[in-house]
Amino acid sequence: AKSLADVAVIDCRKIWQFAEQFRRCQQWISCIIGHSEFNCSVLEKPECAYRLKQTPRPSGRTNRDEEAFSAMTETTISAPCGRLTGRIHDGAIQVFNIDYADAAPFAASAPVADGPQSGTRRCEPERELVLTVPAPAEPADASYPVLLWIHGGSYEFGHPSEPWTDATAFAQAGIVTVSLGYRKGLEGFWRDSETETYRAIDDLYLGLQWARRNAPAFGGDIDNITISGQSA
Repeated sequence: AKSLADVAVIDCRKIWQFAEQFRRCQQWISCIIGHSEFNCSVLEKPECAYRLKQTPRPSGRTNRDEEAFSAMTETTISAPCGRLTGRIHDGAIQVFNIDYADAAPFAASAPVADGPQSGTRRCEPERELVLTVPAPAEPADASYPVLLWIHGGSYEFGHPSEPWTDATAFAQAGIVTVSLGYRKGLEGFWRDSETETYRAIDDLYLGLQWARRNAPAFGGDIDNITISGQSA
């Protein structure tokens, strides 16, 4: 159980994140209307987040992370999109941050070319149009149900390899999960007219197409796909 100080620190950080979003919104509106009198000084970072708990945040991986990583076994899956290198751990195959699409800023996305990819470590990706696949380690003949997971994050944050939405337990239960990344912010959720589609939705459609093409390589049944997600 977390202490009261821990909870307070978390709450303050959430408030700070909201304040940062509000600051960016003010600056964006100022640019649009040509007004320069917005004062964001009231949104300075709250010192209470540091007074409540002075314990420094660890950098890099902990000893537990090193032990867990060393216990993993590298494996390669031959998929239609190319050879995918991942890890087997706790009865689950995990392939992190697979490129599935590419796009110029504010332009339509398109599938990436087939080719080998490696995703052996859980980390925040540098690109948004990636996906992560946890799947059962036991081989199957395209019989596992497939879960297409869309992460949340207020249309601004999040990625498909977030540890708090880890689908290892689903893999252990016989479910292939395809966790999708997509463009966020204005690039993903701005459109000039109601006849246009949101670029983030188009990204997710390509992710679904990737899942239908490649899930059988992980033992997934493409006729048994459920789409789910959280928040955004």
